[in-house]
Amino acid sequence: MRASPPRVRAMCRGSDRPRDVGPSETVPRTVLSARASNHARRASPAVAWSIGAAVVLGTAWGTSPAEAVLSERVMDEANLYREETKQALEDKLEQFESARGWKLRVWTRDTVGRAYERDKAPWDVDENTIVVVEDTAGGNVLELRAGYKARERLGDDFLLEIKERFGNMFFVREEGEKEAINRSVEVLQQCLQDIKCVAVPGLESDLYFLTLAMSLAGGAVVGFASTLEPAGFVKASWQWPLVFSPLWFIFFIAFGMQPVLARTTDLLPILGNIGGFLGGIAFFRAGFGGRRPEPPADMRRTVSSPTAKAYTKSMDVEQTKDDQNKSREE
Repeated sequence: MRASPPRVRAMCRGSDRPRDVGPSETVPRTVLSARASNHARRASPAVAWSIGAAVVLGTAWGTSPAEAVLSERVMDEANLYREETKQALEDKLEQFESARGWKLRVWTRDTVGRAYERDKAPWDVDENTIVVVEDTAGGNVLELRAGYKARERLGDDFLLEIKERFGNMFFVREEGEKEAINRSVEVLQQCLQDIKCVAVPGLESDLYFLTLAMSLAGGAVVGFASTLEPAGFVKASWQWPLVFSPLWFIFFIAFGMQPVLARTTDLLPILGNIGGFLGGIAFFRAGFGGRRPEPPADMRRTVSSPTAKAYTKSMDVEQTKDDQNKSREE
């Protein structure tokens, strides 16, 4: 037995009551349009709410907390700062950005015992942005990510020196992780001012003692050279330091004075290195007791000074006496 086709309820023209429409009857288009519009009006609020909820949930699902609040300049995911300290650093960076236009950002993170899921900074690093990243799990905890103009203004060597000076394990062990960030931010703000820095300002004690040792070495070279006898093309003793000038210039000027002058204007370390240079000269001259070392054997015949000739003559006399004593014993 065949099933009867379903009956369709339609609105009659001129009446508000629906009636059943058989399979042999045709539903007018106006009736179908009216029914579709009624369903659309009823469904539109629900559809709108569904779409809004999907957008909100999708945004919350795909965005991390650090990316959701991009207005912050300090993202402390490693929990190094207290709230008031973090706010003070935030205000400091905001004032500097308003005054100078350079965007400094601080991002701390802790990757101990786990692979960090996001290595990209939560901010867009444009040409005027510098992000100071501190990862407490690394050997050197600092990393600086700079835009094109900031890198051009400071230089790669300058950024590398900040990383090596304030991010190494010895500095962090003595001063702390927060101090590494604070010192880095202070140096960046200072060198992004009108005056361009050649090196990181501030002379550390270990660096100063190294420059002092280099100054002493330069003075020792000059002192040793000044004790040599004239020989060959050198006609006077004072010319020997000029011959050795490339060596003591590297020690005293390049490794002794230049690092100090590039990092500080304090006169005390400058005078200290100059004193070390003069002390090296005096030490070597006093070490030889006023005696001059023997000139090289191949240059002894070409000497022209009276002192060198007398020295050669005395050596010949002693050799003659030795030969006579040997002949007598035989």
